[in-house]
Amino acid sequence: FALQETIYVEEDQEDTSADGIGRYFSKVTGQKWHSVGDGQGRLVLSRHPILWSGRVKNARGMAVLIDLPESIHSKDLLLINLHFLSGRSEDRQAIRKRMAWNVNRFFIDRVRAGAFEEIPKDIPIVICGDLNSEETDVPHNILAKQDPEATQGDGKPLLFLNSFPKELTSKNKNTFGRVVWSGDVGSSEFTEPNITLDHIMVQK
Repeated sequence: FALQETIYVEEDQEDTSADGIGRYFSKVTGQKWHSVGDGQGRLVLSRHPILWSGRVKNARGMAVLIDLPESIHSKDLLLINLHFLSGRSEDRQAIRKRMAWNVNRFFIDRVRAGAFEEIPKDIPIVICGDLNSEETDVPHNILAKQDPEATQGDGKPLLFLNSFPKELTSKNKNTFGRVVWSGDVGSSEFTEPNITLDHIMVQK
């Protein structure tokens, strides 16, 4: 699981820390869960051991190296969990575009160049999270094509694809909402527009 906007409560770190959330998932499922968070609201839960984790510079993201068993894949997996800024203003759209390119330039390119001793250069990569962008938007295209000038319909090859395209054609697309607080109690509330903003992208 790649989660965003997880709440860390200082007074109750035992339950709301990454370790606490991992213990809770293990308890309620009866399975062992491994967890790591970046302290900024992003969290990854895995059924398989997490070998390494780190920040994705200037992109509101984190990455984890997951130890996959041979029965699933001969190589481990690098999962990138992102949460881009929301908002429709030109400034916010420009920031999302820059964040998407930073994922490529400051992280994926460096992984492929062997800059991280812990991460193999040829590791399979999955990009996921709340991109606050649709599939047709520039940030999504920059990530999918690994090109800073990528746009929808530009003919450039896709290097990463949405692994579950059904989410893009489903009648139930809503991933856009808000939390309304009443004192310490929060409840989620649907808000327009009804679009898909959470994506899972795997190498082609």
